[in-house]
Amino acid sequence: KPITLTVTEGSDAERYAEENDIAFRYDTAESESVFSGFKTTAASSSVTLTWDAVEGAELYKVYMYNNETGKFTKYKDVKYPKCRVSGLEANTKYRFKVVVYAKDAEGKFVKGETSKAVSASTSDKTSADKTSNTDKDK
Repeated sequence: KPITLTVTEGSDAERYAEENDIAFRYDTAESESVFSGFKTTAASSSVTLTWDAVEGAELYKVYMYNNETGKFTKYKDVKYPKCRVSGLEANTKYRFKVVVYAKDAEGKFVKGETSKAVSASTSDKTSADKTSNTDKDK
């Protein structure tokens, strides 16, 4: 699917998209996500996130939920639809989301859609790695 900005009608974002010839749609609950195929593979100290590539994406920013601040904080920028998050505690549940970016006519990165949050629990150090398909958890 091509990247499309989601904007509020009459907003600065809508004007920016029109002025720069960037595809956009209005923010509605019925919008279909450009993200699909999310999977998490968890080990005792890491989680690997994978998702289907988004057409037109130049960069993905991966965010991890911080329980102390109550906010998602940026973990890493990746060019491909895969990210390994390491240094995690065993037997712990983590939440992640991904934001897609594309370049506008001037070559500047423009924020696109944000995925729904996906969860993954690291295993204890004695169990084998486990894979879960989180698509149904959306």
